[in-house]
Amino acid sequence: MSKVKKGILIVTVLAVAGYFLIYFMLSQQSSSIGTITEINQEHITILTDKYKEENSEKIQGDLAFRWEQAAEYQVGDRIKIYMKDPILTSFPGQATVTEIKKIDEEKNK
Repeated sequence: MSKVKKGILIVTVLAVAGYFLIYFMLSQQSSSIGTITEINQEHITILTDKYKEENSEKIQGDLAFRWEQAAEYQVGDRIKIYMKDPILTSFPGQATVTEIKKIDEEKNK
């Protein structure tokens, strides 16, 4: 095999490996638990437990997202959300949420 063909093969393999690595990193999901602080049409803002623990200041919420079924929820509901990474680092942060589960506080007592 010539040096040119080997070079093309190596570049192709690296490109494919890079594509799958980026796809894997972007398709990762994370989760967060928090309390709904605001609902505005199809947008929900929550105060995550993590932010509440790390910051003593009172704020309305640190993570916002669009959810078509926002009307099914109320301010004060405790929820667990599953998000696609990355989270945009504005304030509040902006997330792409793929799933929401209400947390039943009675079951957790």
